[in-house]
Amino acid sequence: MKRAGWTLIEVMCSMVLLTAAVAVGAGVFGDALRAVPRSARAVEAGRQLADALRQMRRDVDAAVGFAPADDALLIRRRDGVVGYAVADGQVTRFRVTPAGRRTERTWSAPGGRMDWRFRPGAVEVRTWIELARPDRQPLTRLANARVLFLPPGGEDRP
Repeated sequence: MKRAGWTLIEVMCSMVLLTAAVAVGAGVFGDALRAVPRSARAVEAGRQLADALRQMRRDVDAAVGFAPADDALLIRRRDGVVGYAVADGQVTRFRVTPAGRRTERTWSAPGGRMDWRFRPGAVEVRTWIELARPDRQPLTRLANARVLFLPPGGEDRP
């Protein structure tokens, strides 16, 4: 005997499986849609940190030594002092000339973090992005570490 259609149980099982597949697909699609803007923000913050690091490398290349500070990286140059401070998702570079003139530049890097440690004749700079997640530990992304060396003739200590 040939069957010309589907039984009611076959149709119901197919509908349940289709509904489950759509629910899973919608959840994955929704997560992907939320992740795209978060990833774009992280990439932009990483670009801002990279720009700040490029400027920091230029400052260290022109340095004669480091100056001690609690909450900032201070770089002594022949034409004054350059400092870097990180707070509230922003990296601020300030420069003070021997005449007392102060200039600033700020890079906005939401979630961006920067840490430095002095080494003999160098400074190690670590950067990373922390992405906040509700009710969970923040994600750490785009972590980097660079060692910036003083030019020959620079002082060996902070």
